[in-house]
Amino acid sequence: MKEYESYWEEQEKDYRQRREERKAERLKELKRRRRRRRMAVLSVFLTLVVVIVIGTVHNKIGKKAREEEEAAKQLVLEQKQNATNEMEQLLLGYYCDEAAAVLASCTAFSEEEILSWQEKITAQKNMLVPFEGEVPHIFFHCLIVYPELAFDGEYTQDGYDAWMVTTKEFSAMLEQLYAKNYILIRMQDLYTENPDGTLTENTLYLPAGKTPLVISIDDVCYYPYMAGDGFANKLVLENGIVRTEVTTPQGETIVTGDGDVIPILDDFVKAHPDFSWRGAKGVIAVTGYEGLLGYRVSNEEDIAFAEAEKTAVRPIIQALYDTGWEFASHSFTHNDYFKDYSMTMEQMKYDSDKWQRMIGSVIDEIYGEVNTFISPFGVVFDKEDERMHYLMDNFNFKAYCPVDSTPMVVFYDTYFTMNRCAVDGVSLRGNQGVLSRYFDCNSVYDTRRPY
Repeated sequence: MKEYESYWEEQEKDYRQRREERKAERLKELKRRRRRRRMAVLSVFLTLVVVIVIGTVHNKIGKKAREEEEAAKQLVLEQKQNATNEMEQLLLGYYCDEAAAVLASCTAFSEEEILSWQEKITAQKNMLVPFEGEVPHIFFHCLIVYPELAFDGEYTQDGYDAWMVTTKEFSAMLEQLYAKNYILIRMQDLYTENPDGTLTENTLYLPAGKTPLVISIDDVCYYPYMAGDGFANKLVLENGIVRTEVTTPQGETIVTGDGDVIPILDDFVKAHPDFSWRGAKGVIAVTGYEGLLGYRVSNEEDIAFAEAEKTAVRPIIQALYDTGWEFASHSFTHNDYFKDYSMTMEQMKYDSDKWQRMIGSVIDEIYGEVNTFISPFGVVFDKEDERMHYLMDNFNFKAYCPVDSTPMVVFYDTYFTMNRCAVDGVSLRGNQGVLSRYFDCNSVYDTRRPY
């Protein structure tokens, strides 16, 4: 019996053991399944993370590529627009070769656009025809900015009225000159100097219908006697641009762009580039005894002051030269011995030598040699006169400009003469027939004049 009971006990024990083993195995399997599920979920999660990361990186790379592509396109457009603006401005001033150089240097244009611009440049060149006729030359003195100060009844009033024009008159004259198809040229456009020193008269090639014109300004020195009389005090630079310093009727000193011929003409050409042949402006004629451009560089009593004035005026000379202006000698003394032809040879030597030493040397440092002599009082010496020989042979002047209302240029071997027509109060009232080729005297006349 005991053996029987022992047998079933063993069986029961064995059964429980197997049950526990199966239970343990099921638990292990359950754990394995749970682990596999967790791994599957983790795998899916990691896959999603990888996909998201890859997508994000791809988007960033794509966005950066698109931004770089857009920036490159914008750069090309800007290059094209800048080149277009520059070429258009150059062609307005008749700089055909320079416009072609800009086109050649810009890689932003398509072949079709390049061909189109080449046609425009060629068409501009083909517009140029040889000018036939005399080249007129008109001249002014420094302009009256405030007529109420110039025409104040004092003894200087009559002189200002006779020899000057107002800023209002000058601006009106420019408008009419432009409307009549005049175009400014340089004195240097008129000739070519040969290796042996002789001159050859140039043929001017200009747009059809245009008439060349030279403008000059006498006595651009701003003499002390003019102070307080409604004229500019001197030329100055404002942000690299030549302007005038003037004193208002209220006594305030200001810098302005409408205080004399130079800034007014600069602004007019900027607004009307086709009024100027390749950037030409005019000729600035200076005497010497009171310096130049309002700076007392010839003050021999105070050398340190004169040197400081030279330092101040040099950047202005450079700016004028860079913007199309030329310089001329108007003698050192502007003495009456020019007017009555009583000048001796010694006086000619003194005058011309001193101008070169005191004035010409300052300009030469920047501008190069001054090649034009504008005679005081418009006098003209005979070409065989020893005074004429001394002046033209010793200072390398190529042009001699007297006063005569009839346009005429006469070439000799090593220089030429060019008549200049005065524009002032006297001519506005008494020379209207001659001036009518340039403008209508009555319509430009400033009624603030005393007469």
